[in-house]
Amino acid sequence: MNRKNYKFGEKLPISATIICYNEESNIEETLKSLDFIDEIIVIDSYSTDKTIEIVSRYTDKIYYNKFKDFSDQRNIALSKVSNNWVMRIDSDEIITPSLKQKIYDILNQDDCSRQIVYKTALKNMFMGRLIKHSNWGGKPVHFLYNFNHFKYKNAVHELPDITETQEIVLKNVYLIHNTYKGVTVMFRKTDQYSTIKAKQLFDKQVKITPFHLAIKPTYRFIFHYLLNLGFLDGRQGFIIAKMKALEVYWRYLKCWRLQKGETID
Repeated sequence: MNRKNYKFGEKLPISATIICYNEESNIEETLKSLDFIDEIIVIDSYSTDKTIEIVSRYTDKIYYNKFKDFSDQRNIALSKVSNNWVMRIDSDEIITPSLKQKIYDILNQDDCSRQIVYKTALKNMFMGRLIKHSNWGGKPVHFLYNFNHFKYKNAVHELPDITETQEIVLKNVYLIHNTYKGVTVMFRKTDQYSTIKAKQLFDKQVKITPFHLAIKPTYRFIFHYLLNLGFLDGRQGFIIAKMKALEVYWRYLKCWRLQKGETID
């Protein structure tokens, strides 16, 4: 193995890929946490706020593409990378100092000869509170790869197609996920996700029944708020459960509307 000796603070040969749209309230914290890597690639869906003004302070590799789905945007970003190491990070996620040190350790030990994807846990912040329950966050996510010839799949909560790839979960380190700073933003995102999922259901010709519109949203609320102790997360826990239930209701309602020939965009 051809070991490296990257010193902490030295730029690492990693291509970070970020997709964004109107993220002026979050993206600078993300970009600041990426000060140790040598390439940042941003795919923007024609933001109308100050997102691009902020991004341009940190990278000139900014590309524009009309949003189709999350996997499409991720795959476009991958086509622009110039390093073997690729970091997938969202515009509301932050690399912690301990995770940064772990990344240095990885590059000093791994020569990219193996097909590996690294995963790390997320710790979600919502309206200034660390969410510890509610079945929201905490699960390891794919974020660092030592290859760049692969595709993303799934329109929402996109996942890499990592057939025959070894997965390694990093211990005792995590990404901070600055989810939603307010109910309005969460409401808008919930609406966006439900539209994408409704179209997927429509394409699959799922028959919508009262069960989908009444029972499933109710169960989703109970799942997050009661079964996963969301009430221990205070007001934020109630809002999370409510929005999760609303997203389920909207996706089936919008699918039903599509089946009636109506538009939902």
